[in-house]
Order: sequence, then structure tokens, then C-alpha cells
Amino acid sequence: MDIDVNSRTVCSMLNSNPAFLERMNSVNNRPFSMFLLTKVHATYEYLWCCPKLHPESPDYEPNFICEMKQHCSKGNYGRTYRTNADNFPQINWNFPQFSKEAKGFLALRTTIEREISWLKRDLKMESLWKRGKKNVIAQVAKCLISMHLVANVAHKIGCPEYANRIKTFAKQ
Repeated sequence: MDIDVNSRTVCSMLNSNPAFLERMNSVNNRPFSMFLLTKVHATYEYLWCCPKLHPESPDYEPNFICEMKQHCSKGNYGRTYRTNADNFPQINWNFPQFSKEAKGFLALRTTIEREISWLKRDLKMESLWKRGKKNVIAQVAKCLISMHLVANVAHKIGCPEYANRIKTFAKQ
């Protein structure tokens, strides 16, 4: 079944029924779903695009040839849909969880979590939560004293560039 997705009826169906986006992917025999490109503040809409043909998509393939492209769009980037944000209450307008910004923020969060796990492991704080409040305060104080000691020694030996590299001394 061929569907001209540029027609106004399809766009009106898309705006009136959010599940139409998923049906559209299955009708066009797409093994991939639409990619949330951005939100349009002026019209309070989400802009969806083809994940294989749009260069800002994480699944972008420069040499991808779509056999159904003639049904989607005459542009270079394939399908592009605008949907009313009211039809997608599961997506947070202020922080869409499928956007590039959200994925970047969540990737940054994992970086921070890796650093915290490094601190717990290398500074012997992995069993920190099993202790009482006084022991936790004492352990943190020991870690801070050791950090200051490393910075002081690095400065006195004439290598101030090692003052912030506790990893160098902690791994030994």
C-alpha cells in the first residue's frame, strides 16, 4: 500500500492521532522509527525526521538508499513530520527525553557517575555507606587530607602540574 505522506490528510491524521506515527513506520516497511529532531516554539510542535537520511540523527548513514523515498519527500533528508506537542503528553516539552540535548546531558551524567565510582574505589570509599555518620566524616576527612598532602608534595618537589593528579599517586 503506497501512502503519499506529503498529503494534508496524512498530516491531519498525524496531528489528531499520535499512534499514526508508529503505524506510518510499519506501513512503509521501515525497520526504524522517526527521530525527534527538535521542537518548534512558535507553533508548539515537535519536528520528526528520518533517522537514516537526516545528518543530525545518531543513526545517520551517508550512503543509505531508501527504496521508499519517493513516497516520503522530495527533499534530501527524507520524511519530516510536524506534530502538535499536545498529542504527545508522554514527552516533556521542557526537556524532551529523546532529543540530542537530553542524550548529551544523560551521557554527561554517566561521566560524572564514573568519576564518583573512581573516587569510591580508589580512595577506599566503596564501603562508605555501611558505616556510621562519624566514620563517614572521618573517611572523607582522611581523603581530603591525602589530596592536600599530594598537592603540597607536588608543589614542593617542583612539579605543580601533578598537584591535581591524584590518580597518578592513588594507582601506585
